[in-house]
Amino acid sequence: MRWLSFIFNKKTGGEPIKATLEDYREFRAQSRRINIQLIKQLPKPALPECAKKLGLTKAGTIIINQDDEFALAYDFCIHHFRRAGKNVLQKAQEDISQWPEDDRPYLSALDKSYFSVFRILDILPNKGAVLENLISQSIIEIFDTGLSATAEVGAIIIGRILEAQNFLCSSGILIPITEQIYAEKIAPIIAKFYGNHNQSSQFQLSTAQEAGLESQIIRTSLQTIGDDVCFYNDLDPA
Repeated sequence: MRWLSFIFNKKTGGEPIKATLEDYREFRAQSRRINIQLIKQLPKPALPECAKKLGLTKAGTIIINQDDEFALAYDFCIHHFRRAGKNVLQKAQEDISQWPEDDRPYLSALDKSYFSVFRILDILPNKGAVLENLISQSIIEIFDTGLSATAEVGAIIIGRILEAQNFLCSSGILIPITEQIYAEKIAPIIAKFYGNHNQSSQFQLSTAQEAGLESQIIRTSLQTIGDDVCFYNDLDPA
């Protein structure tokens, strides 16, 4: 396995984290505040429509087993619920003058963020982890104190990555899946959308394809892992 080779060779993956814990906590606090503002701007149909795509409804009723699923659903809404071809982030960029100047870099980072499936190659104590993007085969370091405290090397996680001023981090919620689920359920979904391409090539998914890929991976993961599985949550670091 490639992650075992990484460990034994003690390689360094991606750009090293240069931020301090204080930088990270400030970024998380800003993200919570701005995300709440974005959620308030979502049209009423956004949550029920997106929850249905993520498999979080039954007979037309939203069924949420834990708070982290709400966070996943709203994150999906922010990025993929569109009216007239635009999501709430694009509308915020159009009205950027209405946002405080200090908030604009975060909005840009959120707009440029990406969703993927990752394997944990190494744990960075009290900081985060080194991840391999299993779609693009690229290696990155992310700041995520929750992940560094509870995750294990070799584990596979699903989620969204943002680029702050001097570090990368997750959106705050990461879904753990087993190697078997990845091989049998998730890898075929990725192959269906990308074929022989990957995220590091010139091939790009359309916005509709990105939404389809993300919704299918999340829905399949939630259906497979069961209600008692704990997500990696770093939305409120101590």
